[in-house]
Amino acid sequence: MAGAPSNAIISQVPFFHGNLSRHLTEVLLMENGEEGSFLVRDSTEFGKKFCVSVRGKDEVKHFPLVFDNDVYYFGRSEFISLESLMRHFANQPVLRCRSANMGPHYIRGPEMTLKYPYPAIMEEPETYDEIRFQSTELVEETVDTLNSRMKGIPLATKAGYLFKEGGFVKNWKYRWFVCIKNKLSYFEEINSETPINVIDLKKCSKCTEIKIKGKNHCFALEAEGRNWNFSAECEEDMEEWVALLKWKIKYNKSQDFAYSPQNKTSIKK
Repeated sequence: MAGAPSNAIISQVPFFHGNLSRHLTEVLLMENGEEGSFLVRDSTEFGKKFCVSVRGKDEVKHFPLVFDNDVYYFGRSEFISLESLMRHFANQPVLRCRSANMGPHYIRGPEMTLKYPYPAIMEEPETYDEIRFQSTELVEETVDTLNSRMKGIPLATKAGYLFKEGGFVKNWKYRWFVCIKNKLSYFEEINSETPINVIDLKKCSKCTEIKIKGKNHCFALEAEGRNWNFSAECEEDMEEWVALLKWKIKYNKSQDFAYSPQNKTSIKK
């Protein structure tokens, strides 16, 4: 196989999903997979050839897999053949994500274990439902109004420790945060089962970096009825949170419309 095009090699892997998008990958693994489910897919981001997507307990992480000069690069490891890379995967490697410089509160980054390859081909019965009756609720609508009613949920996830400023008593508490879909939940500890509170990102209008005296790497989240202030342990972690929350808010705003059958127009909420 030496010298063969990378796609011709990696496409032989039964859990290679081709150009499956990040969004559909997260839908697939979160809905049908379990903790440790993973797959390999194409990736053009930053010129990287492939991506290994892995489901943890509450989130999906995406790791670059680069093929260059007949060598696979995965993290800090190099593999001279597809077979050696697959043997590595077969031994259930544990991937540890980057962790912030937590100082006295140092916590390792979340770990992902490659356990269960998710197959690219699943057998399905050739059965279909027969339509016995079909009618429409509206009349004289156009493709434009159909497109205006399109809805989706941003799925990108993130989890980690942040300092949170209190709402009434302005003290700072160290909490574990998990962002899934449009919910930003925070817990007392990483192993806590019940969140202390859940912030609805659909009700948030802005996320910005801010300066707070005596605190570093701060950012604010503006929501209905309250502004939330946070402090990350390093600049990189803060930038990741701000980028993710900004993207969620921007996406939600682009979806923020309602359709009125009476007026037959697309209207802003």
